[in-house]
Amino acid sequence: MVQRNRWDLWRSFNLLGIINLKTWWKEQEEVSLLQRLSQFIEEILLTRFAEERIFILVDEIDSILSLNFPVDDFALIRFCYNQRAINPEYTRITFAIFGVATPSDLIADKNRTPFNIEVAIDLSGFSLEEAQPLAKGLENVIANPQAVLKEILVWTSGQPFLTQKICELVVKIAGNPTGVI
Repeated sequence: MVQRNRWDLWRSFNLLGIINLKTWWKEQEEVSLLQRLSQFIEEILLTRFAEERIFILVDEIDSILSLNFPVDDFALIRFCYNQRAINPEYTRITFAIFGVATPSDLIADKNRTPFNIEVAIDLSGFSLEEAQPLAKGLENVIANPQAVLKEILVWTSGQPFLTQKICELVVKIAGNPTGVI
């Protein structure tokens, strides 16, 4: 996982051709993978992007629940958070973790875990009011856009991607007299 993440970070921060990752990573062989990643953040990211906020996005966090090591081993997030008290540069780093796990799913030891400093954001589906921009796209295409949108929201439970996709399909079908897309 760290192996893939370092390459993803390297590419995401446009460091290809600027710093040789293989050389830098090999020079750090004497320290653990976690320490190397920590050094990468401090020595490369915080230095190279000295005036910018740094966002590290971790997607599909729920997949870590099936890994063969403890979730609490994600101590780098905690380390970066704690470093803010020592090195103010760390206040520029924000980790955003995405997935279908709740914070309580990720907390095994509430005294040690990196996940007890989070701010959880619960996402819900579109309400009829929030979906009104989609209704505008249905106007002049179908007879009763509000009724159709309400039914689409029932079908999709307001899930944003599905709701938009169904609206798009309705527009395509309505614009094609054969009904074939």
